Amino acid sequence: MEVKKKFLLGFICLVLLSCGNEEDSAQPISSVTQELKIMDFASTENMQNKIDEIIKLKEEKERITSNNFITANKSSINKKDSKNNNEVLINKLKQYHLEVLNDIYQLRKQINFISIKSIADEINSLKLINPEKANELEKRYKEFLIEDNHLTTTIYDDRIANVVNLQGMVLINGEVKKIDKLSKNITGKYLRDEAINSGVAASLGDLTVYYAAGREVHENDLGVKFFRYYTQLYAITKLIINPILPPVFAPVPVTYNVNPGSIAGFVQTGSAPFSDYAFSYDYISGFGPSIRNTGGKMNTPYKPAGGKLSATFSLTIDGVEKTMVCDFKYLEK
Repeated sequence: MEVKKKFLLGFICLVLLSCGNEEDSAQPISSVTQELKIMDFASTENMQNKIDEIIKLKEEKERITSNNFITANKSSINKKDSKNNNEVLINKLKQYHLEVLNDIYQLRKQINFISIKSIADEINSLKLINPEKANELEKRYKEFLIEDNHLTTTIYDDRIANVVNLQGMVLINGEVKKIDKLSKNITGKYLRDEAINSGVAASLGDLTVYYAAGREVHENDLGVKFFRYYTQLYAITKLIINPILPPVFAPVPVTYNVNPGSIAGFVQTGSAPFSDYAFSYDYISGFGPSIRNTGGKMNTPYKPAGGKLSATFSLTIDGVEKTMVCDFKYLEK
């Protein structure tokens, strides 16, 4: 019996550590249980290509779902002046996040894999639709999840989290990469966002639009770091589902109409005034829960200084439009 146990244990380890060295090595491996599925890559380059593929699929699904939400609500004819805006907003956002959940589950089937990032995304929608299940998932995967700006995210950077399995692992060139809370990233081209300057762009009631500017840290195959700089806008709303329970925070798709001249400035060192910025990136228009404008590769580490943002943000629910306007300058933090 003891021999059989050792044989079984060895077989399980072999399944986990074996690596298919075919050209297309970015397919998940079925292991002993569904949760042990692990992405297997011949190299970090293969991993990055798979991450790009996953993100492209996610962004396309998000674009379609957000556009459907915005279009449907703009074309709605509100038969009465809605007094209970909170109830209407909750019902409409529940419909939206049901579609978001469908997108999440469809993506899992497409790539035959459940990442820890997928779990965090699922929780953010379930908080509004099925809080009991959201709470269950948060407890089950608490080792890998944190709260950031009222939303659930992972202890990893967002790109890497798309290929990390539900036990914090990924296979690269036959080697298991176990990632823990003390190591937020693994070797790869994208490491993290850093030096972020962010704040509230506009707020109306419980709807808030945030701005952010910062740099992405990347690393090439030789281990040499380089940087990309970005601007971002994103919207979150606070919903009172039950007066005796804490509020629920949910991403909400809005329309961002940004005026020309809205930019984030970047400087290399020191606390320089905005007029002395070395270069700038535009804040861009668009729609969805968030929009991001990322620039090209640069070898020098700059940090966000000041900026200026002039824009109109709109959210239409059941034919009734909420509009927020901002026009301000901000300084380096």
